[in-house]
Amino acid sequence: MTSPATLMLHQPVPDLEAQTVSGGTWSLADQSAEYFIMVVSYRVLHCPICGNHISDLDRKMDDFKAAGVEVVVIS
Repeated sequence: MTSPATLMLHQPVPDLEAQTVSGGTWSLADQSAEYFIMVVSYRVLHCPICGNHISDLDRKMDDFKAAGVEVVVIS
């Protein structure tokens, strides 16, 4: 297992790819959000804390989109 990378401001981020629910692959390198991409990771939806967090995030999606932020949620 490799050590997690240290993320630094204004530096390239490590490669990140994830399988989508539709069977495709999402790649961070292929994205071009207006300002930035926020990647959110949660354990499981049936966890009350995670469920509340995801519900709150869902309520704010229009605000994020208006601000030019692309949100990606990974479980």
